[in-house]
Amino acid sequence: MRSTDGLRPKIGRVIESGKPLGAQARGGSAQIGSPAAEAPLPQAVTETRAKGVLRSANIETTYGLGSGIKHKSERQGEVEIDTENDIDWDKVASIGKFLILPALFAIVIIVLGVKLPRVALYGIAAIIGVAAMIRAQKDPEILLALMIIYIPFAHLYAISLAPLVNGTNIFILLCLFSGITAASRRRESAFKYRPGFNLTVAWFLFSSLSILTLLRTPGALSYTLSEELSQYTGWLSQFGFYLAVYSLVSNRGQAKRAMIYIMFGTIIVVMHGVSEAIDKVGLNSIEKQRLGGVFEQPNDLGGFIAYTFIPFIALFIFNMGKMKAWLLTPYFLITLKILITTFSRGAYVAFAIGGFFVVWMRGKAFMFGWGFCALILVALFPQVLPNSVLDRINQTSRDSKVERLDKSSEHRFVMWDAAIDMTLENPITGKGFKAFPFLKAQYTRIPVEESDPHSMYFYISSQMGIPTLLLYLGLMAHLVWMGLMIFKRSHDGFERVIGASMFAIVPCLGLINVFGSRMVGMSFVGYFYAMVVIVQMLYVPYKNTKTSTRLGAADVKELELASTQSAVARKKGLGKAVTIRNINEIEEEALEVELVEVEKPVPRIGRSQDS
Repeated sequence: MRSTDGLRPKIGRVIESGKPLGAQARGGSAQIGSPAAEAPLPQAVTETRAKGVLRSANIETTYGLGSGIKHKSERQGEVEIDTENDIDWDKVASIGKFLILPALFAIVIIVLGVKLPRVALYGIAAIIGVAAMIRAQKDPEILLALMIIYIPFAHLYAISLAPLVNGTNIFILLCLFSGITAASRRRESAFKYRPGFNLTVAWFLFSSLSILTLLRTPGALSYTLSEELSQYTGWLSQFGFYLAVYSLVSNRGQAKRAMIYIMFGTIIVVMHGVSEAIDKVGLNSIEKQRLGGVFEQPNDLGGFIAYTFIPFIALFIFNMGKMKAWLLTPYFLITLKILITTFSRGAYVAFAIGGFFVVWMRGKAFMFGWGFCALILVALFPQVLPNSVLDRINQTSRDSKVERLDKSSEHRFVMWDAAIDMTLENPITGKGFKAFPFLKAQYTRIPVEESDPHSMYFYISSQMGIPTLLLYLGLMAHLVWMGLMIFKRSHDGFERVIGASMFAIVPCLGLINVFGSRMVGMSFVGYFYAMVVIVQMLYVPYKNTKTSTRLGAADVKELELASTQSAVARKKGLGKAVTIRNINEIEEEALEVELVEVEKPVPRIGRSQDS
């Protein structure tokens, strides 16, 4: 029953911003959401210190693709889900229903090999886009899901409408507009600062300005306008895609759902490769059997699968004790088959490195135990490794049966030497955007057909300068740190999976880009930048938190700060839990406190010695 003195809040009532706690709270026997002298603060609340976020004893942590942190009432066992910070499966299901028809249409085209005229494809895409825009007026997340699922297919289905105008650019602009509009309705900036945002913007800004460096080279202007302008607009599209996802992901719940959309899109890419693999079974050479998939390039497909497969591996490893996790086994076998059939040596090694870091995050004993078992298995039964994989690795040597592939490996060193010479001549600015194919003949010791340095690091240093390369490496290092902190400090199982995945994806991509410039195509790199946004959002509550924080006796000043930051107090009756959530937008530090009413008074609140 609601109290007559007006002090008891309704269920879900928001404490007004700037409203301090009552006099009794300042005096030390605070009551939250209860009449005077009815229910004081708890005498003691059990804490979890290792994660840096304050928790009470009656919080149940779910792992994997659960709903996140569940707050349970002690007396009646009722469960409340914070849909802004946890996965809202009802919304995922609603978006899934909208995507059923486009998905069925795509399956018919991919599996059955139906060829439709371009006009028909554009018409269907326009109908889907209009329907999505109408729905986006109420829920812009539908555009986020569609864009994420479409991005890997941006190369295969570009939907070119005019020079430099295609479906990808239009999609990104629509999502940007929708994100900015939704943010204005919330009365906040669509590009509100989060950790790592400035570093990401600086990376894109400095790399994009390298076009000005190229224009100072004689003859470069006509070269840029005739051949490389589309490449430059494609580079800018990556930045636009990052900003579009950033504007549409406004809370942790949306970040987790975006990760689900990425995993769903990855499954579609893998399934797309199955039909091609079936068509190429029995061909008489490795080169003919290699799968290009939606990228039409085996190394790109192998690298994409290598880094997007890691979240699935992390989800499985952290839930091996549950039968549901083993339902992923068929998908794992299919994905491994597609990865192997790309015959990309760099992807093999990169995937192994990424898997190693995921297992290492699971625990050293776990890593050494399973690693030892794997070594014993390979030693006793070497036939578990496909012969095609061993043949492809052996082609790196001079004794290879396929001499042309060996020359391809040698040409990499020729182009690396040329890129080093370019970097040394202009270490600050480089030679300019896409200057390598324009100038390579002046630096290569033998003629080569390739127009790429075949290394992302040399790609950046030779064309954009060493400072830009340092920005890129700094962004990668910061992503590793954020992933590690999310994994260590979060109590949400799916957040921990995402954090461990980013921790492993960065070294995986790092190795992939040693042997090729993979971070240049929107189809390949789009999911990575979407994951960057996700990690940046999930890291916000754990930035600047201290693992030694205790709640032996809560500080009144922290509670007053919670009330001034639009904390949400929920109360359904005497003896039930009241959850106060505070996300400090200035300090970007989250405090989650579960307050349980008790009948005994407590001493004056003071600060713990370990705070």
